[in-house]
Formats: sequence, structure tokens, C-alpha cells
Amino acid sequence: MSTATYDALDPAAKAIVDAYTTQLRAHAGMSARVINDGETIEDYYWGAANSILASFGPTDEVPNASGLAGAMNLTKTELDNLLSYVQGIKTNYGTDAHQQLRAKAAGLQNTLTG
Repeated sequence: MSTATYDALDPAAKAIVDAYTTQLRAHAGMSARVINDGETIEDYYWGAANSILASFGPTDEVPNASGLAGAMNLTKTELDNLLSYVQGIKTNYGTDAHQQLRAKAAGLQNTLTG
């Protein structure tokens, strides 16, 4: 297997690598923001919503008050499932090493929420 360097690539190959890494870097920033948003959602859940939703039955519905086009009512079980997805993403991809690599790839300012 040969080893090439970026500098040795021809302009067409550099353009392909540049397009790929631009998208990958943008995704790194976006995924960091998603994880940051997830931490905020989890904090809000444990700080306020959990004590209210704990009294709901598994099939009790929460109306869609989001204003998101096409969003529908969700049951307590569906809300719990969504929160577990948020927690799983944070647990599996929110480590310090992951966060540092995303910041290196996208630039710290592009990984921040808000």
C-alpha cells in the first residue's frame, strides 16, 4: 500500500478531499451542538418535567405544542424512548475525547449551542 500526502495530490483529488472534509467538519460541529442540546433537554427533564410526567401512564398522550410542522402527539412511552436516545448519544459520543476532536475539526465556536 502506498502512502500519499495531501500536498502530493493533483488538484482534482484535492478538490474531492476538500469537499469530503468540509462536510465531515460541518457534521462534527452539528453533532456537537446536538449533544449540547441533549444535555440541556436532559437537565430540563430532571429539573422540572420528570416530576410531572412521572404521574402519566405509558399510553397517556402529550399534545404537540411544539409548532413543528407535521409533529404529532406522543405517548409517555414515546417521550421516554426519545429521551433514552438523547442520553445514549451523549453517553456514547459525548466523551471529552469526542468533544475535543469535534472542536478540532469544526472550530470550538462551531460546536457551541446558541
